[in-house]
Amino acid sequence: MTDTATRRASLWARLLLALLALGLAATACGDDSDGRAAEPVAPTTTAPIAQEATDVDETPEPAPAPEDGETVDDPEPASGDENASDATEPEDDEPGDTAAEEEPAAVDESAPAPDPAPAIERIVSISPTATEMVFAIGAGDRVVAVDQFSYYPEDAPVTDLDGWNPNIEAIASYDPDLVVMQTSGDVGAS
Repeated sequence: MTDTATRRASLWARLLLALLALGLAATACGDDSDGRAAEPVAPTTTAPIAQEATDVDETPEPAPAPEDGETVDDPEPASGDENASDATEPEDDEPGDTAAEEEPAAVDESAPAPDPAPAIERIVSISPTATEMVFAIGAGDRVVAVDQFSYYPEDAPVTDLDGWNPNIEAIASYDPDLVVMQTSGDVGAS
């Protein structure tokens, strides 16, 4: 290619790159909605059902149908507000909400009971972040060893454990029930 052709190709590549960057920026800064405003969700509460079933005798009789030519007037609300009668009527929950009416699931009595979770009494932390979290949740009295960089809080029992190159035998020598460590930016426990 000639020098002019190289410059022209370079110019087109730069222009294409600039347009691509501009398009990505516009997409990232754009609105995610589909044009409709988000409707706020009102919290719903369910009251326990006072009576499971009603007897046939307690069911009110329907009002007689009006005869031809007669009109039935609705009585006026006492407060003078047209919507007052709506406020006195009970509102139905969502049509599919029958959780309050369902019976509890049957429990197999012959199945063995699940083993209770073992009590965690000895914790080894080989991450400064994990050490601070363990102390923050109030389990600091159970920590028996931390790595060499976990010097906060001052109550942390600093040892020569290395969080960057963990030695399984050294960690196991503290007989931990739980080992808390950090891997790939996440804190994990095992």
